[in-house]
Amino acid sequence: MPTTVDDVARAALSVVGSNAGLLLAIGWASERYRQLTSQVRMRHLRQIGEVVIPAPIDTGTASFTRGSNVVTGNAAAAAAWQARPDIKDGTWYIRLRRVWYRVADVTPTGTILLQSQVAEDDVAAVSYKVIKRYHKLAPDVRYLGKFVHMRLHRMLHEASMLSIDMSHSARWITAGSGPEIVVDVNTDAEGHRLVEFYPFSTTEEIVHYVYWPTPLKLQPGSILPAEVDQEALKSGVLIDVYRFEMAKALRDNKVDAAATWRNEMRAQETTWGKRIEEIAKADHGLDDVALILHPRGLPSFRDDDPLIKTAAADAVSRLVGWP
Repeated sequence: MPTTVDDVARAALSVVGSNAGLLLAIGWASERYRQLTSQVRMRHLRQIGEVVIPAPIDTGTASFTRGSNVVTGNAAAAAAWQARPDIKDGTWYIRLRRVWYRVADVTPTGTILLQSQVAEDDVAAVSYKVIKRYHKLAPDVRYLGKFVHMRLHRMLHEASMLSIDMSHSARWITAGSGPEIVVDVNTDAEGHRLVEFYPFSTTEEIVHYVYWPTPLKLQPGSILPAEVDQEALKSGVLIDVYRFEMAKALRDNKVDAAATWRNEMRAQETTWGKRIEEIAKADHGLDDVALILHPRGLPSFRDDDPLIKTAAADAVSRLVGWP
């Protein structure tokens, strides 16, 4: 029969005959399980997420004026902007010269309102590009693993926001080969993790990624994952049982007994730490990530691809690429 969190709680209470109560012990077991999964990226929690990178919007022409936050487009551009209702969700940017400006809104008449005023010279009826710069990940993402560009079967390089801002502050590269770098940006107001892919793609692309979600709180009757050993989790719950007994002894003014429970609690903390290490070794969940993500099941990613910085390199990447 499968092991439940109730079994772990009862086993821990029975070790010392504690009267802490089953529901309280189940709560302790749940917290120890969450502590365990915060330190070990366990296999049973691993998920595969997907991000669809939309193609840029560059239909028609656009004009803007220094000091204004309004961008006007011709009929074709206005129609293209209005056809994408998500363009005003705060993750899209527009560029006419060199600077990217965040799109704040699209009016009913088909003009773009920018979050900030234009800080470049006036331009009229020129080509432009609107791209989705930031992308939301699954709402339950806790830890991130590798990202893979699915069309080219290429694992993306991870970079910090500081490093990419220093090396590519203008973000001027738009490549037909799609992104090569992924940046963990921040968390939005709704709690979604945001990432940025660079270089920006010229077509719609799909990126898959590995992640570990925040585990749900264990409830009475919850079945433990097979990878979580009952005895191991019990060793963590015993810390809380001993702490409960120590507090009870102190309330009863039994100082010697409280000291004994304190010593047992500290010794158990050491044991629990060792059990976490054992679980981590037994459940090494990163060994087959490449096989999970790769469409052909072959771990043949190119980790040494240079970042495409020129038009010539972009053209070569499209011709060479992957079959």
